[in-house]
Amino acid sequence: MAITNVTSVDQYNKLISSPALTVALFSADWAEQCKQILAVMTELAKQFSAVQFVDVPAEELSEVALKHQIDAVPTVIFFQAGKAVDRIDGVDIAALTTNC
Repeated sequence: MAITNVTSVDQYNKLISSPALTVALFSADWAEQCKQILAVMTELAKQFSAVQFVDVPAEELSEVALKHQIDAVPTVIFFQAGKAVDRIDGVDIAALTTNC
């Protein structure tokens, strides 16, 4: 499954409400660390077809970022049926791969 680029708050809310595990990367184009995490997520998306991966532009969707208290990018939040079940602040590839 490919990574879904989130473009609106409504789309985001629908995606995280899925019963499937959703891995949401809060990112910014200018942050090199986000590109590293995105590359890892792209590979994970190929391996874990039952997991939904989404890329959320933290600055463009600031309402969503504020709701989840995103202070820095990259931040990854794991959702199950709309509820946050885990969170990774910063680059922690080992934790990302373990939680999928």
